[in-house]
Amino acid sequence: MSSSSEMRSEETCVLDDGKFYIVVVKSAGQREEDASAFLLMRETRGGKDPCVGSAILELDGVWNTRITVTYDEVSESDSVHVGDFDSRVEAIVLMWRRRHESSYFHAQ
Repeated sequence: MSSSSEMRSEETCVLDDGKFYIVVVKSAGQREEDASAFLLMRETRGGKDPCVGSAILELDGVWNTRITVTYDEVSESDSVHVGDFDSRVEAIVLMWRRRHESSYFHAQ
């Protein structure tokens, strides 16, 4: 039986502009190159920083990248698909370029 201390994840900040930042989160036992990336926005009111985007490796080997937006009843979604990319670096770059499209950014 494993203890909770063995199930740690490791976060590495890869981009930061003072308002938004991207962290790569590697879980225990996961290969570094497969670790997901998350776009977060600093909460100005002292709460937890919301996650406003993600780049996640899918089973088919592409990086599915999304940005959080206001819920749209037509698409029944609260995120917009940024794209599917062959590398995590590509996914992070495009997510970073589109960070200001997040609905959280406009709400503050």
